[in-house]
Amino acid sequence: MADIVLENNKLQDPLWYLYFQPQLNKYFYEYEKNNITEDFLNKRELIVQTLITAIKDNTLALGENEEDFDSERKPIDTIIIHMTSTTSKKDEKRGI
Repeated sequence: MADIVLENNKLQDPLWYLYFQPQLNKYFYEYEKNNITEDFLNKRELIVQTLITAIKDNTLALGENEEDFDSERKPIDTIIIHMTSTTSKKDEKRGI
């Protein structure tokens, strides 16, 4: 059975997603699409349902009490455009 289900008490930790990152990768990001079994899909569904239940029960830490990083955001005062495609002096002389 999936660890995220067995240890769902850790979902209250604001960094829960780091603890469960290996499982999230295995079942949602880094899996072989041509090698999906019914067991794989069942475990994936169990993880999803556990997270949905935690959200509904308000037991999933969503960072609502964490630091407001936007409060330190400064207005944009500079825009840099980096152009990597230029013509050489030789091309300019030939009219290219």
